[in-house]
Amino acid sequence: EPLFLSCAENDHAFTPEARRKALDLLQADKKRYSVQLFQGVGHGFAVKGDPEDPYQRWCKEQSLRGMIDWFTFWLVGSS
Repeated sequence: EPLFLSCAENDHAFTPEARRKALDLLQADKKRYSVQLFQGVGHGFAVKGDPEDPYQRWCKEQSLRGMIDWFTFWLVGSS
């Protein structure tokens, strides 16, 4: 089944090592996945990002846009 990840570079809950391991496992199992990785933001950026900071707002918006596009493709477009 497909998987979508929208990741923060600085994330104590999903460290670079954990991301690498997850990607290695997905690739080894030939899973379908899509990954967004946003530089300079932390865990929760897509929910708690500072809307007054243009870059954080952009990251949050891009994350949402990616999710919408992913769901549109997998739930609507691929049927």
